[in-house]
Amino acid sequence: MGENNIVLHNKIYQQRLDYFIKQCATLAYKDIGLQETLIIEGETAQEENLLITVSPLANRNTFNDIDVQCCLVTVNFQNQLNWPKLFKEFLLTPKEQQLLKAVYAKKKLNDLTGVFNVSYNTLRTHLQSIFKKVEVNSQTELMIKINLFK
Repeated sequence: MGENNIVLHNKIYQQRLDYFIKQCATLAYKDIGLQETLIIEGETAQEENLLITVSPLANRNTFNDIDVQCCLVTVNFQNQLNWPKLFKEFLLTPKEQQLLKAVYAKKKLNDLTGVFNVSYNTLRTHLQSIFKKVEVNSQTELMIKINLFK
């Protein structure tokens, strides 16, 4: 890493970021599709989440003509939802809360059956219950409505 380092105050996050950068830089000539993401969650509902993504860059491609191993580091700030307020507003059960967070994170119901140790139909029933409580008819409407809780 050069003189323009990214510095994180949390030592563990800094170590993980440094590791990702070193790994991606060494993979720049081998595996351009690889990327690592470090998620730093805000400590309160009002704080933003920080996503730092590290991706290797290939040597001499259409985007660059560099001769050294390097990687692209992107930083993305995301407002965190006020989950406690949202859960209280719609009186969601603990299972509904878990499912809503998973759906918000773009997880598919088929993939969640093993995580929740229930059938697809059970998850669908929980999701329908969430729709009813939040007064929406689709996942798209659900995402729009819960994003008001940022």
